[in-house]
Amino acid sequence: MEGDPQHERGQLIALVVQHFQTLSRGPYKVDQALQAAKQADANSTPGIILGESETAWRAYYAAKKATESQHGFSGKAEFARLLNSLSTQSIELQRAFARELALAMESDASQPIEGDGDSGVRKSAKRRQQVPSSVAIQEGVHMNASLKASRTLFPIEFMDSIQRVPSSRFPDTLVADISMFLQRGHIRDHFGCQMEIGIAKEKVAFYAKKLFNMEVEGKDGVRYIRFEGGSKIEPDPCIKLRACRRDAITDVFGADVDHGFSTSPIYQRERREERAYTDGVSMTISNQEKEGGRITLFLGEWRAFDIKRNLYDKY
Repeated sequence: MEGDPQHERGQLIALVVQHFQTLSRGPYKVDQALQAAKQADANSTPGIILGESETAWRAYYAAKKATESQHGFSGKAEFARLLNSLSTQSIELQRAFARELALAMESDASQPIEGDGDSGVRKSAKRRQQVPSSVAIQEGVHMNASLKASRTLFPIEFMDSIQRVPSSRFPDTLVADISMFLQRGHIRDHFGCQMEIGIAKEKVAFYAKKLFNMEVEGKDGVRYIRFEGGSKIEPDPCIKLRACRRDAITDVFGADVDHGFSTSPIYQRERREERAYTDGVSMTISNQEKEGGRITLFLGEWRAFDIKRNLYDKY
């Protein structure tokens, strides 16, 4: 299936995770490379991946160094081709890769490898983690939901705020920028199944206020968070808001999504702890006003699979 972006993305994620698990130390001068990546263009491949997860970036960087080295290994040419192809893809596809790689690393309980040194086989006594196959990743990740189905799930106001993007299969067709991540592992067991929703740029400030009671403003194309008294925080390049108002979830997302959220492991834990706000809903905001935002929320697995069937399987 060479040439299919979704298939190749799953294949590359599996290879990156697998390679990362063989390392005993990070590549030479990885910490210097990390500092350089923090200064890179937020829309570059390293910048996009680092903006999602430092662990994902370390895995990606280690893979790049391995494929660019003089040392040969089985499958090196195909690994290098997939990595090089990633940098030529659209920003949206690269962001999808970054999100899925970050989730795969978290679900697989991969630990970041600190410090510089030659790559080698992990010699610690820790149990080797099972490497996710590309098939497993493909089955667990669903992107680009039907607009028609999405309208039946969300309230009108929120539906109008969701970003429309071209379908990866039918470029002339628009779909809803909604992704669902249903892989098994630590994330699903302790938090729930993950839903990500792209929010139109003009609605970022509205939902930051409605869900998190945060004031988001912008000037000269730069977005920032304003505090009482005049101080402000400027994302660099992004910031993630947490501690969502629990009473806003039904109003924003609708009863069906709220029911799914109420059955998620993270909310059940917060309920036992008598928490007034929830970390089960977050919002990622870029410092660029021209970019939209992303809302992430966790769902209990049975309701998540029902929503997945409605959004992706029926149309």
